[in-house]
Amino acid sequence: MADSDEFKFNITWYDELACQAREYMLTVFESPRVPTEICIRDVKKKQTFLKRTISKDIQLEQMFKGAKVLIHARIYEVVGYGDSATRSFFESHRSLITCILPSRLYADFGAAIQLAQRSGFTVTKLKTFFDRHDDISLAVELMGPVQGDDLWSLVFSGSSNPNMKLADVRYSNEETDSIFNEPSTTARLDEYSSLLLIKPHAMKEGNTGAILSSVIDANFEISAIQTFQLSRVEVENFTEVYNGVLEPPSLYSSLTSELSSGQLVAVEVRAENCVEELRKLAGYYDVEVAQQLEPKSLRARFGHDKVKNAVHVTDLPEDGVLESQYFFDIIIHTAKNSHK
Repeated sequence: MADSDEFKFNITWYDELACQAREYMLTVFESPRVPTEICIRDVKKKQTFLKRTISKDIQLEQMFKGAKVLIHARIYEVVGYGDSATRSFFESHRSLITCILPSRLYADFGAAIQLAQRSGFTVTKLKTFFDRHDDISLAVELMGPVQGDDLWSLVFSGSSNPNMKLADVRYSNEETDSIFNEPSTTARLDEYSSLLLIKPHAMKEGNTGAILSSVIDANFEISAIQTFQLSRVEVENFTEVYNGVLEPPSLYSSLTSELSSGQLVAVEVRAENCVEELRKLAGYYDVEVAQQLEPKSLRARFGHDKVKNAVHVTDLPEDGVLESQYFFDIIIHTAKNSHK
């Protein structure tokens, strides 16, 4: 359409069979009158790879260097801007900023992220780490409209929490890059552990901070937080137990599509009888039932349907450690080994 704004991005898809990255140009067409549309051009072959089509998953605020986007079951990585006009627009309207929320703000991790999201910032990376006192701090990467290190001072100025207004937030790209790239974890992986996943749709809708706050306010211990982008195979390995169990059968395919559609947040949660108690906080997986019977549950508040129901939580007590290990041990170390 003539009245659409066009934004171009260089993207790559890793072809595992050929063991090489394929280069493409993604064009996103944005218009206030019609849904977002995209097309993809194969750079090497100089021909159209995907004709212009409607996309419900692509959001401009998610398009930053290093972002992973799911298009027709393939995960592509954004490696740069495709033209000077796109670069000029994004660099003048947004900036990527990294900072560290210290351990003394632990009880306010969720509230701080919630404030940032309400102020127009997108969470791009999260990861907990042990500081020099062996306490848990949180590294945060955000994309937003503020240039420079005044981000948190502006965000926190809208808070009624005096602890956050006086927050000693550090900014250090070098430090946070090291934290994000290290295969370390603060996860405890013990008998008190259970896993909560904030699903991609809930992240995109800006509910990460609110969900984390709800978990902390319910007196659970959060021992590890980290963002992940899973491939379809990784999701299927994780959800294999549900294959052939869910009704209708198409629900399983929809579930795996959702979990691989973008970034998600893995959270190790700890408490006595953690699996059972966390399931109560999450509510029924069927959002309509949750809204009727458990209106204060996470799924009732942040979910839409059986697939986009905001969170995944461990079902069985014996699986609490196993599901946490899948993210905070297996996935992390598999990624480390694949980059050697």
